[in-house]
Amino acid sequence: MTKDQLKGLGTGIILATALFIPSVLAGDEEPTDAKDQAVSDDAESVASDHGDQFTDEKWEEYQELIAEHSVVEEMLLAADEKNQSLNEEIADLETELEERKDQEAEKVDASAQVLYLVVTQGMTAGEIGEILERAEVVNSSSEFRQYIEDEELVMSIRTGEYLLTEDMAISEIADQITK
Repeated sequence: MTKDQLKGLGTGIILATALFIPSVLAGDEEPTDAKDQAVSDDAESVASDHGDQFTDEKWEEYQELIAEHSVVEEMLLAADEKNQSLNEEIADLETELEERKDQEAEKVDASAQVLYLVVTQGMTAGEIGEILERAEVVNSSSEFRQYIEDEELVMSIRTGEYLLTEDMAISEIADQITK
């Protein structure tokens, strides 16, 4: 049952209880607690106002309605507590999700050091190596130049725009700019 359904049921029981009080005859049952005592006192005052119109059967119906009302109230309280508990759990999960997103964003930012390299007509392997070294994509411009010369790629360097990351190996960079 949903919270709204329980509230509707509780309201219906309260309304039914209020409608039955004038037609309920006060019985000889002893109330079990202060709440029942108050209800019993109300019923007796109504009974004394309306004479002997109440029957034992009506009184039992009235007591059953009061018992059902108490059960519904307990169910509503339990549902409210569960709802509050679930809302707290949702808030905790949302907080944890945001923290994880922030951590992932930091990882991406840390690993996403990207260099936008523009190779123009006439650039040498040494010049490209110096740009890569300043951007901390390679450790040494001379290593890059040496690799290009050893692999006989000097004449294969192509003009263009390239996206490179700092975690790329010299061979990967060379593959990109010589294709």
